[in-house]
Amino acid sequence: MTVRHSTHYGAGGVYALEAAKQGFVSLVLSNSDPAVALAGGRTPFHGTNPIAMSAPVRLGKPWLLDMATSSIPFNRVKLYRSLDLPLPPEVALNEEGHPTLDAEQARFLQPLGGMAYGHKGAALAGMVTILSAVLAGADPDPVMISTAEAQSGPTPQNVGHTMVAFDPARFVGQEAFEIGMEQYLALLRTSPAAEQGVPVCAPGDKEWAEAAKRDEHGIPVDPDTERFLDLR
Repeated sequence: MTVRHSTHYGAGGVYALEAAKQGFVSLVLSNSDPAVALAGGRTPFHGTNPIAMSAPVRLGKPWLLDMATSSIPFNRVKLYRSLDLPLPPEVALNEEGHPTLDAEQARFLQPLGGMAYGHKGAALAGMVTILSAVLAGADPDPVMISTAEAQSGPTPQNVGHTMVAFDPARFVGQEAFEIGMEQYLALLRTSPAAEQGVPVCAPGDKEWAEAAKRDEHGIPVDPDTERFLDLR
C-alpha cells in the first residue's frame, strides 16, 4: 500500500516490527523534506528518506533494519549539539555546502557514503522518493515544504510512504522460511570477527541489546531533552 498527504511518521522500524510480529517480512519506506545533499552537491535535495525492513525469527527477536539514506539522521546532529561534541567526518555540511565537524554549523547532511561513495546513498534516497512519493502521488523531496513551514502556515506537508508485507507461506512456505532464517542468522553470527571480543551482528542485534539494557537501567537523557522535559 502507499500513503500520501501524510507528515513525519516517526520511526519506520515500528511499522516494520508490527508486521514481523504477525509473521510477515516487511518493507517500509518514506520520503521527507529536503535535508540531504546529492553526491557532490552543495544544497539539500533529498530527505533523509528512511528504509525499514523486518523479518520474523521463530525463536528470537526479529531481524530489523531501520536506517536513513543520509550519512546520519538529523536527530544525531541535534544530539551532538546538546552534548557539545564534534561530528564525525563526512556526515554534514554547513550553510555554504562545505563539510563541517561543528554540529552548531551543520545545516544539512551528506548522503550515506560521504564524499567518496555518496552516490550510493543518493541513489537509495532516490529509490525511496520514487517508490514512496512519485508512485503514491505525494510531493517529491525537492519541492516539499519543510516541517517548520507546515507547522507555521496553512499548507500541510504531503509526505508519501510505501508499506509492503510479504507472507512467507505464499512463497517458500512458513516452515521452510523459518528454517532458512535460523540457518542464515546462525551463519552470520558465527562469521569470523575482525576484532576479538566484538561479535558480528545482524541488523537489530545491537538495538535489542540496548533496549534490554535500558529496561534494566533506564534511558539516558541529553541536556537539551532534559531541559525540554523539565526534569531538573
